[in-house]
Amino acid sequence: MTVLNRKSGYYIGVGCPGCGAELELESDFFVLECSHYGSVLRLVMPDIPPAYVVTCKKDRQEIRFLVDRHLKSQGCPLTRSGLSFTLFYYPYWKMDAILLKVKEEMLRASSSGVDAFSADVDLGDLFSFGGGAGGGYRSGEEIAYSGPSAVNVSLALYTSTLSAGPDMAGIPTDVGLRAEYVKMKPFKNSAGDAEGEFIPVVKTWGEALSAFTKSNAVKAWMGMGNERTKQRRLFRPRGSVVYFPYFAVVEPGGGRRFIADGLSGRLIHTSTEKDAAAPNEMPSVDAMEFGELSIILHRCPTCGVDLPPTRSHVYICHNCHSVVSLDVGTIFDQGVHFSPPPKAGVVQMFPFWLFKVSSDAVMAVAKQPKGVAESDWLAVPGFRVANLTVMRQLCQRMTAALPHFTRQPAEDYDERFQPVDIGWSEAAALAEICLYCEKAVKAGDLPAEAAAITPEKAELIYIPFAPQNYFYVDTVMDAVTFPQAAIAR
Repeated sequence: MTVLNRKSGYYIGVGCPGCGAELELESDFFVLECSHYGSVLRLVMPDIPPAYVVTCKKDRQEIRFLVDRHLKSQGCPLTRSGLSFTLFYYPYWKMDAILLKVKEEMLRASSSGVDAFSADVDLGDLFSFGGGAGGGYRSGEEIAYSGPSAVNVSLALYTSTLSAGPDMAGIPTDVGLRAEYVKMKPFKNSAGDAEGEFIPVVKTWGEALSAFTKSNAVKAWMGMGNERTKQRRLFRPRGSVVYFPYFAVVEPGGGRRFIADGLSGRLIHTSTEKDAAAPNEMPSVDAMEFGELSIILHRCPTCGVDLPPTRSHVYICHNCHSVVSLDVGTIFDQGVHFSPPPKAGVVQMFPFWLFKVSSDAVMAVAKQPKGVAESDWLAVPGFRVANLTVMRQLCQRMTAALPHFTRQPAEDYDERFQPVDIGWSEAAALAEICLYCEKAVKAGDLPAEAAAITPEKAELIYIPFAPQNYFYVDTVMDAVTFPQAAIAR
């Protein structure tokens, strides 16, 4: 099987639909080849949140040794014979989203000539800024601005975890960054782990999302130096449940009780009384249904031949030349175009999604001055850009430059075509984020619906770019550029 030796993702414990061989796949890849059967396969994600299980790496003997070593380092008596061990899996909600921050730089004239942090809001007693050089800020203080404040917007990928099970003494409320790099396997709704108990999920995804949103809103008025964050908003939140392994170790006769991490073996809790919420005393709740992953043959729906084993949302079949889109919906009418390079040379054809929207939305994203011919096509990169700020800038510049690019129908696959890493539905969400950024800079805090767009049509166009030093430069206008390092590999 194809084994991907990377630190992120999870193992998919399913078999090849062709030969039944076990498959291993990571979360950020949905296409692979079966080395036994030779077919190209594709991972299909469920519509409802899936659940994954972190494999326990420690056994009872290791756990007891690590507990005794910790007790010895603390000068405490070692564990007695007759210990009982219970392996259980505690659930956490894991959220992946795009975090938008609207920041404002505020300046004021001070007696020492040094600009300091200022604000015209009352923060109450929540924050206290000491009297440093140039003066400090006191809650409720009236401060005069020396000029208009500068507002900027930043975008970043955001991941967080939150406990999904009932409150249990000694169990952490989150698992931190480990949810990003540990290996996992899918949780099956119909089959549990014979060696451990699964704690039920008592918090719905809606409740978890509300908690995630509130935790970010608390930080909305934090300020550092002469800058403060005016707004934090989450876009495109996606949830999944991660079951994390723990060992409950109890001495006979109601003695000491220990909770150990089943992945690292670290002792995380010690108590002298029996916990109120032991794994075998969980209240009965209705089992939550999770989405299950599936593996299907990666084939053209028109002629049935295998599609290329590359990660892409759009393909042009090499056999029947039909356009295959993995995103369902009627907005994309299979229109694929390309802009021919004006001269010979080494170029790469990068995909961009085009959405037919209102001219006001296009003008806002492209920042076109008055008097420029109006357009109703908004361009969004169809390839994944690791730096979301670069993605937003590229969306702005390509939307403004789009009228200067010619379009020709792409009737066959060109080896210079780069994979379409982003489907049209995700690209439409990114377009709304870019539009929201421009509106938030001008109008401040707005509801997410203020940037909602309803595209009439979606098309795909490949634009020629040539590598020059550290950047890609379009070969048509020699104007649109983006860093080579910004592409997510």
